[in-house]
Amino acid sequence: MTEPQALPATCKGQEVTLKPGGQSPILSPKLSGITYRATAPGTTNATITFKYSAVAPTSKSHISDSISRVYTFNILPARSRPVTSSQSTPLKLTGSASLLSIKNPGRNATVPAGSLIAASGTSAPSNSTHTNCNVGVKINQGKYIQATPQGPKGAGDYTKWTAITTTPTKLGLNEVEAQLLCFPPGNLSTPNLVKHSVRNVTAIQAVGGPGAATAGPSPTIR
Repeated sequence: MTEPQALPATCKGQEVTLKPGGQSPILSPKLSGITYRATAPGTTNATITFKYSAVAPTSKSHISDSISRVYTFNILPARSRPVTSSQSTPLKLTGSASLLSIKNPGRNATVPAGSLIAASGTSAPSNSTHTNCNVGVKINQGKYIQATPQGPKGAGDYTKWTAITTTPTKLGLNEVEAQLLCFPPGNLSTPNLVKHSVRNVTAIQAVGGPGAATAGPSPTIR
């Protein structure tokens, strides 16, 4: 996919004030007119990087960081998109939700602060060119840990997976992220499919205790 513009797409800096555990959308309406052109069928990745800086009311020093997400698009051959003189069929994109999903924790789940998260989910590579797949799970900005395959084919079958995070939850909003990586046959160094799925979990102070880290029960996928 090629971009007509010479420079990467950027959005204007925005300043927001957040309370503990709060969140705010970052809007960039001027990006809607950017056009990308598919030059060949196959899989292509688009990376979106969000750069930010934050400062606490009790500190004058800024903390700067960035977070990136990779979105994979499946470009179909021209012959699979019939075109008529009156209208054309839109380019079909493979949705991330069908390829990777988090079943547990549920949406807007609440857990004790300092606990570990028992995560589970499903994955489904889009076609036979993605033969070697695995799923990793992390919480907040920690490192990915390898999930355990639970699919019916045994080892290497991540159509169902489970994992227990190794980083305790922090008080307030936490982000549980799963990552699906697939590789072409004979190549285990460069993935040809990357998918991400994110769930937000709110950690609250446990009544009568400091919220020491404890692992929850092993998740069950249905």
